[in-house]
Order: sequence, then structure tokens, then C-alpha cells
Amino acid sequence: MNKQEQEDLDRTLELKKKVWAYVARNIMNKDEKPYEITLEKIEGNRGRQKKALRLLEGTVAHSHTRQKKQTLYGYSNRHQVEEDIYVINAFEDSAAYTQEPHFITSLSILHDYIFNHMSSQHDMDTVGYRSPSDMAPEETLYVYWNQNKYHFVHEKRYAQVFPNVLLEQRTKTMLRAIVEQQFHETYHNKIEERLSLPTGSLKTEDSFTLNIRNSAAHGYRFSMEAFNGTGGFLHEYTHFRDYFEALLKNLNDFQRVIDAAGGHAALLKEFRIECIDNLLRRAPRLAFQPTDHKAPLMDNPYYSAFILRHSMYLTYETLYADDQTILVIDKHNQSAHITTDKLFEPNEHELDLIKGTDLPCKLKETL
Repeated sequence: MNKQEQEDLDRTLELKKKVWAYVARNIMNKDEKPYEITLEKIEGNRGRQKKALRLLEGTVAHSHTRQKKQTLYGYSNRHQVEEDIYVINAFEDSAAYTQEPHFITSLSILHDYIFNHMSSQHDMDTVGYRSPSDMAPEETLYVYWNQNKYHFVHEKRYAQVFPNVLLEQRTKTMLRAIVEQQFHETYHNKIEERLSLPTGSLKTEDSFTLNIRNSAAHGYRFSMEAFNGTGGFLHEYTHFRDYFEALLKNLNDFQRVIDAAGGHAALLKEFRIECIDNLLRRAPRLAFQPTDHKAPLMDNPYYSAFILRHSMYLTYETLYADDQTILVIDKHNQSAHITTDKLFEPNEHELDLIKGTDLPCKLKETL
């Protein structure tokens, strides 16, 4: 077999899988004439259409010609044109060309679907589902020949599927994503409650940068007033010393609250149980409200309707029995492809200054 013959053989198989997958999608989408196809759907490139028909001889045959209305190039009115319709044969042979499709069950990715791509209850109920129309031909054929393995959802003759064996895992993962988002949004309030701080006391930025003047940067700063006057360096450095002491005090106070609760793991469990209780309590009221795009994110009725339908899984033991890891969520409610914070590494010069080893020898002798 020469190179051209091999290329034609490969192209023939590619076209067969394409038209057979077209039949499979039509049947699963409940199309009235699943075996009929137009030439443009067989091969979109007009220059390769005749060869495609030749390669598919026996698999695709001309059925009839029909009239359709079409706006021709250069004309403003719609005209009647003829369109050839072909029929697809030997569909049963497609069972030999299947490949099992992959479905996403990752917590971070499902989280991002839920909180960034939600415009209807159908969207919520089919998070993680895939449409055979969007699969590779081999995947579409696998779903068709193994329909008993999949849960089907139809909307306007548009099928979406998900493996039956993964349905419970998907439900639990979605519920956990909702709980983690609730924890993410209420975290600061929970800390303020435990520390008896006024609401809104804590900073919510990922980090903050301090701008502190260097007393040794310029000669013009060398004066008694600049060093010791109002707003001088002594005033500035003392302020930041007191500020960091206050930050450290708050951190130590929070640590005492954590210790009293039994440690971080115990308090995290308590926080999550509070989130679960809150979601269950609010769901019956929110699930039947109209969508309000100005309302807080967690007031979306689609989430609450999903919670009501699967409330038997919404328990701490069910969702966190094997894994208590906190889902990393950023300020844009995105989780996928981000990691936890980089650990703090102190600057060596700052450490030397703290130790007193970064001062000039003459100055150290006088201190």
C-alpha cells in the first residue's frame, strides 16, 4: 500500500466515524430523521466534497433533492435553491470505533462552573455534563452504544449526559463546592465574631504593602526635627512598631480562640457545620425566589434548588469524611489552577538588623 492509498484509507475511516457519530447524536437528540445528512455536513470544504462522497461510497448514498430558501450572495431576497440529501448506511459498524469519554469531577473545576457560568436552573443541574454534540466522534459513538451507563438530560432536543457511576460523586462534590464558597464568603465575619470585633474590622485584601521612609536614604533628612519632630522618623517607626504589635496581639488572641475550640481542625469543622446549617436553613426560602443579579452571590435560587433536591448529602460527615482540605478560592471566585500562598521568607538584611549584626562596627560599639 503506497502513501496515497494509506491516506485515503485513513480519511475514509475518519469520514465514516464522522457521519456515524452524526447519526448517533441525532438519535440521542431525538431527531425525526437521524440518518439524513447534507453534503455540507459530510464535508464543509467544497473542493473536497466529491472525493468525500467517493470515499464514502456504500456508507453514504444520495437519497433525494429538496427545495430550501436561501439568501444568495449579491441578492437581498431569499431564493429557492436545491439541496441534495444523503442517507447514512451501515451504522451498526460504528460499534467497533468507540472511545470512552472523560468527565470532570474535580472540586476546583466544578466549583468554577457553578460560580462563574450559571444562567439557568438547567445549567446548575447539568454542571459537569457533556453533550454528545460536542464530543469527538469516537466518544459520541461510545455513549450511543452504552446508553445504559449514562444519565440523560434533554432540553429542546439537546441531550447532555453524565456517567451513572459518577452521579453521586458529582452531587457530593458540587455540594462541597457550595459549602466551601459559603465558608470563603463568611470567613472574615466568623473571625470577627470569635474575636468580638466590629463587623468589617478585618482587612480583606490578599496582602498589604507598607511604605516606610528610610532615615538614612538622603543627607537632607539628617536633622533633629526630621528625626525627633512631629511626623519624624522616631514617630513613624514607633507607629509601625505599635501597629505590628497590635497585629501580633490579634493573631495571638485568635490563636487562643482556636486552642479553646480544640485546634484549627476542630474550629474549621465548626465553621463548615455552621455554613451547612445556614445553607439548609435558607434554601427553602431562596429556591423559589426569582433570580436577582444584584443579590449576593449565595442568594442565587439555582444553588438553593439544587440543595433542596440533594439535601440528604449535605452533612459534614458525608462531604468531609475523607478529606478536610480547604478549597483555595480567590477574590474573583475562581479556584481552578491556583495554589495556596507562598510561605513567608524573611529578608536576610532585615534579620541581620534584628540581630544587630548589620550595624557599622563603630556604631555598635557606642550602643
